[in-house]
Amino acid sequence: MIAKPIFQNSEGKTVDQSNYLAITLVILAGIISALHVGKASIAIPQMYEQYHWSLSTLSWIMSVFPFIGVIGGMAAGILVKQWGDKRLLCLGLAVLAGASFLGAMTTSFTFLIATRIVEGLGFLLIVVSAPSILNRLATPQQYNMVFGFWSMFMGIGIAISIFLGPLLNNWQSLWLINAGLTFLILIFIFLKVPHLEKTVSILAQPTNIKDDILRVLKTRNPSLLAIAFAAYNIQFFSVLTFLPLFLVNRTGMSVAQAGFVCGAVVISNITGNLTSSFLLNRGVKAKTIIIFASAAIGILGIGIFLPFTPELLAIILCFLFSMVSGLIPATIVSSAPRSSPDISLVSLCIGAVMQGNYLGQVIGPLAIGLAISFAGWTAAVIPVGIAALIGVLAGSLLNFENKKLGT
Repeated sequence: MIAKPIFQNSEGKTVDQSNYLAITLVILAGIISALHVGKASIAIPQMYEQYHWSLSTLSWIMSVFPFIGVIGGMAAGILVKQWGDKRLLCLGLAVLAGASFLGAMTTSFTFLIATRIVEGLGFLLIVVSAPSILNRLATPQQYNMVFGFWSMFMGIGIAISIFLGPLLNNWQSLWLINAGLTFLILIFIFLKVPHLEKTVSILAQPTNIKDDILRVLKTRNPSLLAIAFAAYNIQFFSVLTFLPLFLVNRTGMSVAQAGFVCGAVVISNITGNLTSSFLLNRGVKAKTIIIFASAAIGILGIGIFLPFTPELLAIILCFLFSMVSGLIPATIVSSAPRSSPDISLVSLCIGAVMQGNYLGQVIGPLAIGLAISFAGWTAAVIPVGIAALIGVLAGSLLNFENKKLGT
């Protein structure tokens, strides 16, 4: 049964949910925002050579980006609910672009870290508001496919940055290009994505922020999805953050060659994203996908960093790791709206799940940076292995249906 539309435009007309242009623009906004994640990974070898900062210091360039999201995910969800998803998406893009531009203007590590924190704020607003837009634009028949494509935004954006970075003269150029593209998509979003107003019946419902938060926290599935997302990101970013430097040190590749391989590795993540959508549409449970993929990438991740793994095999394992790991974010992002106890709490549940996402992005680079600094590359197997166990456990406790909320 197709859900009745609960959103209308300012003229009181039902909005066409099959708005392919708007959906495409929102997904492009996600891809462009992910450029700001990938740029740090490929810039780390350049900064390492240019400024001679330690690996543990450089890991902060990656880890501070999602820091605000660790504590602000649900707050962003509240803002989306109260101010509207399109407004928050546009604000997030503006903040992200402005901070990236300022970051390109400095050689101070402290100021660079400050701009990365602000970038992280903009990124948080984007990744919470964009799924909210997609959730209301996609029909039940389109739902899994739309969110399957949305789940690819991170992999595609990171890969583009990794491919592009070595072709530029310096890391500042990458920061400026990303800022320009972000401003450009902001203009298109503002002009082409419909601004939807809630119906009078929904506006009339009393809103108690405290009660809403408690309802979300008491619901098991959003919390479990957040934990699984954190575990995934600890594994993924443990491998990705220093992969260019790992390949340079382990195989003797140039920075440009390592960047190309890393870009290809990240692009292969899309295979898992699309496979997840196919499996969900075929009725495979989200928990099954999360359990299998968490265990598999744990084994593959450990294999990458073992000292006796041959160089060629390590590269092959990187590709397999990325392909299989792509199953997890696609499944979790698609499941986040479905995990909500009520349709009015969808944005809060997305925000809660994103907090787990961000927690893993903070812990992963820091954990592997510290482990490598103290005990070498082999020590990276510790955070990867622990996170795999957590992901399997969280996935095994999930319980909900693969259908759009309200259908």
